[in-house]
This record gives sequence, structure tokens and C-alpha cells, in this order.
Amino acid sequence: MTRPRRQGGRCRFVLPTGARSRAAAAVGIGLAWPVGCVAMTWQLLRWTGVTSVSAHLFAGATMLTLLSALTLVDGLRDRVRAFGTWMAELGSVARGLILFVVLAAAARLPLRVVATTFAFATFSAALAEEVVFRRWLPRWLASSLRRARAGPAQAWLAASAVAQLSFAAAHCLNRDLISTTGRQEFVRLFIIGLLYHGVAGLYGLWVAAGLHAALNLTLAASVAAPGTWLAARPAMAVAGAVVSGVAWTYARDRCALRPFQRSSVFPRGARRSSRGPSPSRG
Repeated sequence: MTRPRRQGGRCRFVLPTGARSRAAAAVGIGLAWPVGCVAMTWQLLRWTGVTSVSAHLFAGATMLTLLSALTLVDGLRDRVRAFGTWMAELGSVARGLILFVVLAAAARLPLRVVATTFAFATFSAALAEEVVFRRWLPRWLASSLRRARAGPAQAWLAASAVAQLSFAAAHCLNRDLISTTGRQEFVRLFIIGLLYHGVAGLYGLWVAAGLHAALNLTLAASVAAPGTWLAARPAMAVAGAVVSGVAWTYARDRCALRPFQRSSVFPRGARRSSRGPSPSRG
């Protein structure tokens, strides 16, 4: 049985011994824990009586990020205290926000839609989902599966699939934000999650967050004004083709264990620690 334990600045999950048991426990946590976090945030927001859609999105994104950081990120306390970490991540968020505005303009969304609190809340929710489902959760799963003696390629494939299954399941909890129900919606969300995962792996979370937020805002605007989606369809088709190609390249390189560009939340400390101490110069 797994249970959370406080260790190394975060509430660490303790996995059972044995390769198969560890792998099964890691997959189970990867599927259930994010879905449970999302369900918990929605329930808390209902209890507090939050009725604004923008406030709901922003508060839900904040709670999901905090809960996931406390349980999935190693050395969280030291990374939060580092000034360089904050500067790097603020720059990444700013780039993602700029890309979001540019893509929204390319999709022919009017300024009265882009320059609203709802648009900012949409970007915040997309950024939180990218951080949790495309970086923290896959890395925790891959690390846990590697400790369970899985190969690098197998661990990465399993971690990617499980994380995006959890992403799809978490979205299906909210019937107000999905256009259809059933298997088709779940499969669509799973495929979209895999595509965003490829973009985040090659070009960084800020690119995936900008694409994600722009698509979400375009879909939301199409519900209020159906003609908006018709005008934005050519730009979104081009973006979809580019995202698909990037995701395929990323998956191919990872399975072949080739080097690839890494850019993510809290990357700098991990890179330095993985390289080891630099040789002294005499």
C-alpha cells in the first residue's frame, strides 16, 4: 500500500518493494492522484461558492499546481528559495503569454475577447496543466518506473501514456467544459495531451502553454459566437499540423534515446546536479 511521507521538502509517495509492485503502484498513483486533485479543487470551489468562471479557472489552476508541486517535485524547498529559478520561470511565463496573444490574434479573435480576465484565466489554467501533466507527472512516473527496473524508452513511453490518460480523465470530470461525452471525448483529450507533451519536450512548456491556451480560448469563443471558429479554422489547422509533426519527432527521438532540447519548470538545478561537479582549473 502506498502512502505519502514528508521527505526532502515535499510530501513523498512511498512505493512498495519489488519491481512489479513498484511499477503497478506508480502507474496507479499517476492515474488517480491528479484526477483526485482536480476533483478536490472542484469540490472546494463549490463549497466556497465561487460562481465566476474566470475565478473558478484561476483558483483551480493554482490549487492543482500547489498540490502537484508538494507531491511530485523533488527538492521543492531549495528550488523555491533560489532567486534564479523565479527569474527563469517568470521569463518563461511571459514568453508563453506573448505567444498566446499572438496565436489568438492569428486565429482572428477580437481584442474584446483576448483582453479580458477570462482570457488570462484560460492561460493560467493551460499553463498549470502543462506544468503538471507534461512535466512534473511524467518525470515522477519515469523516475519511479526506472527504479522498478524498466528500460529508459519503456519508462518514458509508459510515463507519457499514463500522464495523458490522467489528463483526459481529469477533463472528463467537468461536464460543463467538454462538448461531448463518452469515449470519443476521452480519446480526443488523450491524443491532444500527447501532442502537447511532444511540443513541451522539444520547445519548452511556454510554447505548449501558449498553444494550449489559444486553442482553449478559441473553442470558448466559438461557443459564444459560432462564426468565430469558422474564421479561426485555417490557422488552427496549420497549428495542428505543426504540433503533430513536433510530437512525432519528439517521440521518435526519445524512443531512440537521442539527445533533445529540454526546457521545463525548474530545469537549471537539475541540469547542474546531473552533470556533476565541474573540473577544477589550475
